[in-house]
Amino acid sequence: MRRDRSALTERGDIREVVEHELQSQAAGLLERLIFLSDGVFGIAMTLLVVELT
Repeated sequence: MRRDRSALTERGDIREVVEHELQSQAAGLLERLIFLSDGVFGIAMTLLVVELT
């Protein structure tokens, strides 16, 4: 019984570590996506202004 509890605890710890890593990766990807979308918006606005003038 003690062996099973330690295995479950280790799995739980690993799960928490993996979840934390995934959340930090997701936050980084979201930040990149926002940065890229801002860039695309800026380019689109520039092209629109150039086309209108």
